[in-house]
Amino acid sequence: MCLDKIQHFFSDQGEETLNWWYAKEDEIIDYIDDKLSSNPFIGQAVESGSF
Repeated sequence: MCLDKIQHFFSDQGEETLNWWYAKEDEIIDYIDDKLSSNPFIGQAVESGSF
């Protein structure tokens, strides 16, 4: 669900940015997965927002 929102955000930014997202998508997802699996509370709490 969240990944769909991220991809939608990038698709609204134009072709160059969308191509950047597609090139980095797996790397970014792996990084997030690695960080969350080692400590799910590593980041700051999200107070509000659509993400």
